[in-house]
Amino acid sequence: TVPVGTAAAALELLNETSGKKLHLVWNPEFLREGHAVADTMRPDRVVIGRQNSFAEAVLRDCYREILNLGTPVVTCDFETAELVKVAANAFLATKISFINAIAEVAESTGADTELIADALGLDDRIGRKFLNNGLGYGGGCLPKDTRSLKSIAAKHQTRGLSDLLDSVESINAGRKTRVIELAKAQLNDLAGKRVVILGAAFKPNTDDIRDSPAIEIAELFASHGASVAIQDEMASRVVAEELPHFDSFDAVEKAVVGADMLVIATEWASYSTIAPKELGELVSEKNIIVARKSIDPRLWSDYGWNVKILGHG
Repeated sequence: TVPVGTAAAALELLNETSGKKLHLVWNPEFLREGHAVADTMRPDRVVIGRQNSFAEAVLRDCYREILNLGTPVVTCDFETAELVKVAANAFLATKISFINAIAEVAESTGADTELIADALGLDDRIGRKFLNNGLGYGGGCLPKDTRSLKSIAAKHQTRGLSDLLDSVESINAGRKTRVIELAKAQLNDLAGKRVVILGAAFKPNTDDIRDSPAIEIAELFASHGASVAIQDEMASRVVAEELPHFDSFDAVEKAVVGADMLVIATEWASYSTIAPKELGELVSEKNIIVARKSIDPRLWSDYGWNVKILGHG
């Protein structure tokens, strides 16, 4: 992912320093973290930014087996290839922030955000992916590319896009502060309370904590005087190395001992199998905020837990 104009500048530099007439192809990737190999072998599209047919033919030859499967190809200029990458991620970030903005209304009115998302997703113009209410987006791509596109829009004085992305980022940031508001409503004062964040990675099945919403809320709880522990089955080592001011655990049962509040912040499948009865015997208070839906709230309520699901009335 690069600023628009990088490819043209790179080609000019290559030609100047080599003294030759070289060819350059700009081929952005659209790999999902945790699915990179599958996305490489079966991409949903191939984008080829080129200045001539010779350069395009070379890249098409590299992709021959994949293209023979019927993979769509978009051929374009350098600038379009550069812009499509940041535009794709900024659109996904916008989609996430939209459903989280709907969730704020649903929470106030008593509506069910998940059912709203299901109904929207049945419209083939919209689709269900990236309509999951929760803590918002994070990781190494969506925040960076959203900021990058906003910068491009501001540079070219396209206020509509920069204003839109300002709102996207504002909604995303607001999801973390909403968790703190819900926690205060349950505990009154957070100072001196033991809060356990379940999940550190920005998405399950990775140990990536870059721009992780889970880490952001951990820092927010700490800033309010809470004692914070973080549990993650893959990222606990990374947390211990990079964030030593937090207690770090790889097992839920060890992390929750003496906790006043639990917050599910990453959609690990293993959280759906946690036994609320047994866990209730380890904590000091049975409070849980589900910021990434992964448990049956009725079951937990039956065992005496005070359950709050982010985005649900």
